Amino acid sequence: MSGSLRQRQKDDRRLRMIHAALELFDEYGFSEVGVVDIAERIGMSYRTIYRYFPSKEDVLLGLVIEGNHAFLDRVGERLGEGPLLVTFTDAMTEALEELSERVGEDAIRTMSEQIDRVESVRARALLHSADMRDRLAALVERHPEYGAERHSEIHLAVGVFGAVAAEAQRRWRSAPSAEGSLAGEFRAVMAGLPAVLPSSPEAAY
Repeated sequence: MSGSLRQRQKDDRRLRMIHAALELFDEYGFSEVGVVDIAERIGMSYRTIYRYFPSKEDVLLGLVIEGNHAFLDRVGERLGEGPLLVTFTDAMTEALEELSERVGEDAIRTMSEQIDRVESVRARALLHSADMRDRLAALVERHPEYGAERHSEIHLAVGVFGAVAAEAQRRWRSAPSAEGSLAGEFRAVMAGLPAVLPSSPEAAY
């Protein structure tokens, strides 16, 4: 079996676990569902679940983690092609569009709603987000076009992107579930940035 085929099978198995968990959490509530229940839903051993995820909290965050990995991969491929914020936004929207195609926008929304309901998972999600931003800054600093000497510029771009991400998620969560996508909201927020930024540094004072 080729490595790529084996990896696709692992990815498919992981997505089956995540889908089953999201369905169960939505039906019964996070606290009422155990790893054994997830395993039974898809006809697997609970030990198999634990080979992929350390806990049911990590199953719930599975799509977040997959999306972050895909985002960082795409940033790495695009660095140096344009302004950092554009690179970040293009990479994130592509990662989200691919994730939506694979699992569906409803699954992403269900995951987001479940994370909001469970304080321990919400706290873990915030840690994942902070780690992703640190890894993003480190990735940019390693690129020949940037480097550690542009540390402040890089962290400013990462911070602004974090604000864009927060606003995109806020808009997406408040919209009716049948309307729009999270990727679309990212693009919309980025498109609106020129309207709230000064045209020159002097215009800010």
